Amino acid sequence: MSVAYPVGVRTADAAASGTGTTVNANGDVNTALASMQTELRALTGNNDLTVKLRNGKMEVFTGAASSATFSLASTRAAGTAAGQIFGLPNGSYSTAAINSANVADTPADLLVQNGQTMTVTVGGTTRNYRFDTDGSVTPGTNEVEINAGGTVAQMLAAIEADLQANGGVGASGARVRLEGGSIKIDFGDNHYYPATISGTAASAMGINGTFGAATGKVGNITAADADKFVAQSISGGAITVYASNGAPVNVQMRWAKVDSAATGGADTWNLFYLSDSTATGAATAWTNTGMNYQFDSNGSMVGTGTGSNVINNLTVNGVHIGEVELKHDTNGVSQFADVNGTVTVSTLNQNGYGAGEFLSVAITDSGRVVATYSNGERIEMAQVTTAQFNGVNSLKRLDGGVYQTTSESGEPIFDLSGSGIIGGALEASNTDISDEFTKLIITQQAYSAGTRIVSTADEMLQEALNMVR
Repeated sequence: MSVAYPVGVRTADAAASGTGTTVNANGDVNTALASMQTELRALTGNNDLTVKLRNGKMEVFTGAASSATFSLASTRAAGTAAGQIFGLPNGSYSTAAINSANVADTPADLLVQNGQTMTVTVGGTTRNYRFDTDGSVTPGTNEVEINAGGTVAQMLAAIEADLQANGGVGASGARVRLEGGSIKIDFGDNHYYPATISGTAASAMGINGTFGAATGKVGNITAADADKFVAQSISGGAITVYASNGAPVNVQMRWAKVDSAATGGADTWNLFYLSDSTATGAATAWTNTGMNYQFDSNGSMVGTGTGSNVINNLTVNGVHIGEVELKHDTNGVSQFADVNGTVTVSTLNQNGYGAGEFLSVAITDSGRVVATYSNGERIEMAQVTTAQFNGVNSLKRLDGGVYQTTSESGEPIFDLSGSGIIGGALEASNTDISDEFTKLIITQQAYSAGTRIVSTADEMLQEALNMVR
């Protein structure tokens, strides 16, 4: 989260020329400066222009880049210009373009006044600041003095250093800086606690208000931040999955809370996995799956994250797993308080397999051809399909023990249920035994009669040959 307020830059001197305008000096110095500021804003069209008395000298500042010019002169007797009395000589002046250098050099007391205060509360830690522009301020009890007698950049650096050192875990990564001509307070590492900024100095800088903790998706975690991430998240368990080539990969997971429930809202968690255990520096060590898990006040999961989610391009230590679907029922993930602050995993399994060798093949009662491998995986390779015909006896018989449909048989009626198929069993005979035995007896008797006829003819022929002799 960040808040911003535009700041001004010092104007540049130019050659003395031109004439001035009437300034109301019927009062104290502050009245005259306020009148001059009003007149200069009207002349330049720049409503961010500021006139201030600093270190006994009048200075003019502008809060935006502009090419407008103005001149300062006086008709006071004895040749003494009113501007010279304030410390700003007669002359022509133009506004300066804003850049990081001159913004950083802007005097801090243009933004805050002597003795103004600011209170920053992040989580349960509160820091109270009192700003001192001239060294005359004595901070009160539990107050920290912030030197505002230098530049804006110096003042912001002092606030940042104190927040990081003493602002608690929510402000340990706080950054207070000038960016694009604006003051920004960034609690980028704080995903748990809202921050409240108040006080007269905060109002003067435009950064007062209550700001929620950083919400939405948290990016991947670098190796440099891995220790902090592990300390501020909870373990989600580990499981072994397998790549397309059967290589086993151990996937370690952690849960991190990225948004605390507001009134009537929901807690939000992200699931991370250790993608590179050897990463160093700015390289990614923990990868966010990109899935938001939200829980209501009863601990039940709501909104996104119910049913199933897909982890895209899962890669662990260089081994590419690919797209992995993470399935869980609506109540498969819940949020309840635990005295140890840990995750209880009751069931965590996967349906992948390691590399295996082919062992055997079999046909199930449903007609499916199933191959079995040494890793325990069973894969259905094919389906045996049967067909029936309205006119079975009208099929045309072809060579090789096959049949062809005819117009009388009708088209085949396929059955994918596997009914009538018995895997691993011998085919039962459909032969009529009594009929076959009857045919066998008749055949045998005919054979016997035939053999007797042959024997008689042979004997007659033998007798005829003997008579010739």
